[in-house]
Amino acid sequence: MGAKFTSSLSDSGDLVLLIQDFSLADVGEYKVVVENELGAVSQIIRMEMSGKSSQCRCCLHVSGVVPEFLFKVD
Repeated sequence: MGAKFTSSLSDSGDLVLLIQDFSLADVGEYKVVVENELGAVSQIIRMEMSGKSSQCRCCLHVSGVVPEFLFKVD
C-alpha cells in the first residue's frame, strides 16, 4: 500500500488501516475486503476529517479463521 497507508492484523483480530499525514485529499470512501476459505465479505468505510490530524486510524475486529484482507480507496 505504500508508506502513506499501512495495514495490519493483530493476534486479537483487530484489523487496522493507518493513514499517515491524513489530509482533506484522503477524505472519502475506503473499501475493506476480508476473505478466508469460508468466503469473502466487504465493507465501505467513510473517512471524514474534523480538525487537524497527522494520522488516521481505522480499526475493525474479525474473529474465526484468520482472513486475508485488502483496503482499497474508491
